[in-house]
Amino acid sequence: MEHQLLRSNAQTIGIIGEGGVGKTTLAIKFAHQHASSFPGGIYHVHADAFKSLPGTVSHIPNNILPYLLILDDLELHESQQHHAEVSELHRLRPSAKIIHISRQSLGLHKNNVQIKLSNLNQSEFSELLKILKISENHSNYELEAFKLTQGNPFFAHLAAANEGFTSQSIREIIQHIKSFTQPGIIDANGFPLKAGTLEERRILHDVQLVADDLLAKAYGNPNLLYEITPRRFEEFVAELLARLGYEITLTPASRDGGKDIYAAKKDDLGSFLYVVECKKYAPGRRVGVNLIRELHGVVQAERATAGILATTAFFTKGAKDLQQNISNQISLKDYIGIQEWLAKVFRK
Repeated sequence: MEHQLLRSNAQTIGIIGEGGVGKTTLAIKFAHQHASSFPGGIYHVHADAFKSLPGTVSHIPNNILPYLLILDDLELHESQQHHAEVSELHRLRPSAKIIHISRQSLGLHKNNVQIKLSNLNQSEFSELLKILKISENHSNYELEAFKLTQGNPFFAHLAAANEGFTSQSIREIIQHIKSFTQPGIIDANGFPLKAGTLEERRILHDVQLVADDLLAKAYGNPNLLYEITPRRFEEFVAELLARLGYEITLTPASRDGGKDIYAAKKDDLGSFLYVVECKKYAPGRRVGVNLIRELHGVVQAERATAGILATTAFFTKGAKDLQQNISNQISLKDYIGIQEWLAKVFRK
């Protein structure tokens, strides 16, 4: 990557591999190590299935100084269109060096380097679990975890992130997110739709319009949560809470003052008001301690019973530690917590 983007005249490099294998981590690590080589800035952008690549980055300043564009989730684009759009990006943004990230092969020029990342072998996976200090009581699941995940490092990091924070074993955690290794959508006749096709993208868009359908599809394929907009995620969480027996008020789409949803419930013990904040993040991103502090402040200002922070991603250790100190006032729901809500709704 250093040779391609810093020491040669090449403008582009591609990183491909299945979800969770470390493509984005590699790109961001490179960006951090070589930040001084990009005085025009570093920009990380997720592809939009309904926009061209030039349209996706149109909000980014076209600096005359060298800058770095990290274009993520490019599997959403048709490969035959990709080459033309990349050429257009090069023409419009000559100062940009571009890292393309995708789960499938990219339509890059033959002179551009494409790095393929693969899963860990069993020995490497075991070593990663040791580095992440997974406790001894999980050791019985080591082989089973490797078989279930096929050596995907994301699962090992997930297990470590939840160590001491959940009573679930590695096996139970993996079962919650097993769909990561089996992505896909089926049509009304039960036949799988090929990823990236117009029909699949149309479903990803239209399914958001019907609450019942969205809940069902998210229950069968949790990856769908990463395809919807942040506002749709708020509506999704509101619908879940409504199905769980809460009276819901969804705040306006902007200027919500740190609160997306009011959830009220009345039972024999009295009336309860919860302030819910929703964060739709990519799976590799962590929700930090600052958002916990902000939500806690909102709960105090609103004189609410408690606050709930719901996210498609996961929480940092600092965020979890702070929540433990104010556990009666703040509840955290990460990707697994959302799946538990869904399971509870479908059990009903």
